[in-house]
Amino acid sequence: MHLNIQSKPNLIAAPLPFPRLSAALHSIKIFAAAPSAHATPKGPLNRRKRATQQRLQELRLYVQQHGNADVPYDYPGGLGQWTTSQRHRWRRGLLPIETFRALSSLDFAYDSYDARWKARFQQLAAFHSRHGHCRVPFNDPEIPPGLYAWLLVQRQRRRQGRLEDARKRRLDGLGFDWEPKKGVSSVIQTMSVQAAFPGVVENVTALQGFEETTVLSSNNAWMLQSGYMVFFMQVGFAMLCAGSVRAKNAKNIILLNILDACLGSICWWATGYAFAYGDPDDPTNVNKFIGNRNFFLRDLNNDALAFWFFQFTFAATAATIVSGAVAERCKFQAYLMYEMMLVLFVYPTMAHWVWSGNGWATAFTDKANLLFGTGVYDFAGDGPVHMIGGFASLAAAYILGPRIGRFDANGKAVDMPGHNASLTLLGVFFLWFGWYGFNPGSTLAIYDASNLAALVAINTTLGAATGALSCLAVNCITTYASTGVVVYDLLMVGNGALGGLVSVTGGCGFYRPWAAFITGIIGGAVYFGSSKLILHVMKVDDPLDAIAVHAFCGMWGMIATAAFADPNVVTQAAGFLEDEDGSEIQRNYGFILGGGGSLLAAHLVYILAIVGWSMGLMTPFFFILKKLGQFRVAPEVEAAGLDVSHHGGSAYPHDPETARAKGSDVTLTPEMIDRKIEEALARAKMPLV
Repeated sequence: MHLNIQSKPNLIAAPLPFPRLSAALHSIKIFAAAPSAHATPKGPLNRRKRATQQRLQELRLYVQQHGNADVPYDYPGGLGQWTTSQRHRWRRGLLPIETFRALSSLDFAYDSYDARWKARFQQLAAFHSRHGHCRVPFNDPEIPPGLYAWLLVQRQRRRQGRLEDARKRRLDGLGFDWEPKKGVSSVIQTMSVQAAFPGVVENVTALQGFEETTVLSSNNAWMLQSGYMVFFMQVGFAMLCAGSVRAKNAKNIILLNILDACLGSICWWATGYAFAYGDPDDPTNVNKFIGNRNFFLRDLNNDALAFWFFQFTFAATAATIVSGAVAERCKFQAYLMYEMMLVLFVYPTMAHWVWSGNGWATAFTDKANLLFGTGVYDFAGDGPVHMIGGFASLAAAYILGPRIGRFDANGKAVDMPGHNASLTLLGVFFLWFGWYGFNPGSTLAIYDASNLAALVAINTTLGAATGALSCLAVNCITTYASTGVVVYDLLMVGNGALGGLVSVTGGCGFYRPWAAFITGIIGGAVYFGSSKLILHVMKVDDPLDAIAVHAFCGMWGMIATAAFADPNVVTQAAGFLEDEDGSEIQRNYGFILGGGGSLLAAHLVYILAIVGWSMGLMTPFFFILKKLGQFRVAPEVEAAGLDVSHHGGSAYPHDPETARAKGSDVTLTPEMIDRKIEEALARAKMPLV
């Protein structure tokens, strides 16, 4: 999930982790480093440079024989594979300047869309050479199919101001008639085209499926639609949190979720996006730790706006995770300060590491700069989203302390159920639905990526289903073993589904459905075990089990990706790597499938880095808030409930203590507040201090 587009038309910033969107952007970035002594004519050429020069010579001979540089992929001798690898390098910003110049001198097409345009132009040039004009008839069997319709498209694009100047000049060089006379023959031809291509004159975009602008628009629409679904997850979090807390705190937790979106959007606009994806113009001056450009959307290319919105929804999701862990006892202003800290700096930096294309953990740079030669495979955010949010939740809940009455005098956990299981499960379903934007949308493109998006959707479904069922099974076994009664726990099923979803988030675009099935099963068990560990062993009070769902299942998800990543799916999602001699090589894949341990090593380092980064920053942050008395509400306020104390009364108008009879408006007096506090403290057996 990365994009980094700069405003200058002759540059593209660091490459996308998923190259289909990079191709749609039809821009270029070239390494502009000064040539070394080895690159001078008199200096010794290394093996890769010699191989490149040999391939360039073969390409020159091909151009002399065929008149173009569009070499088929299966061309004998491997020349087609080499030209394809050069396009991959160009898309990822790894094509050396000297190779770029040599290829450009041969009129080399760097993307498939440009290649198709040039192929059509060559057909038109051949027609012009034979007939001396460009008036291509529609129904001539000697004319290549679709050439006449392609000419209509070029005229329409020129009228709309969307035809590139360079292409217009090439057509002008053939004497192309932009406004042909509308004779009877022309009308008949137009009617014939309409019959063959319905709506071509009224809606020329129907014939532009392979044109750059249509591809970019389709991909942007895909990202926007996916972003809307991810944003809808905020509704799911709100319902999940509201149902999981007691009725006296429902308003407070819902308000925190609303402010996650409000404050998060401003922070992402200010510095979040810049730190995550704002790499500089100069490719030799990139920072592997943090971005430093596009603050407040300054100098951001318009083509990147959809990506900006999509990534904002991820940042807001990461921030929302903590709200459940600190529910019912956190000060309002403390949560807002945490939200700003996470979205302004903590989350963006982690996103830069793995998704920017220049980060130290990225899998989308040249092989020599990859962590353990492979980089990290995190498709949709097990690390930057779920583990960051989960371990920030652990730091917050540990320092904040448990809710009043959560543990008895002997340290045994006391059950404190939420007030509405129906709301909780409604939130689970909303989140599950939103995950279909979260995971499949992380292809960042739909053109030429629809099959991968469908695979991701299937893996997401299997992860949720198996996570829920395995958690239900484990809970039934443990309750029967301890009490002799089988308990079909509704909330365990819901959280098991969420645990399964988190578990497949990192690898859903890198492995097959059978692997998602296994990952989800283990993910449900991981959630169940870690939930018991956190509450009964670590004595950390997490009302929503956010730590177990996001931190522990996120870690398992990264390990599962290193185990099950399929070589063919990895290639489909990320393309090939290029070796030193310019040849394409297979990326690393899961150790279960025989891919070795380098991917697992990279993921273990990545996990340790996330734990260290999130805990190392958020633990002192929360500790300082606690020492300043700005983290936790007063005991009497907590006992009475945050809704009554801070939000004007209960979330439920039928509450007899905060509403008049027959559902009238809430009436809250100081005497009523004092009485509620005294009654709550009496139930908790605490003195009023």
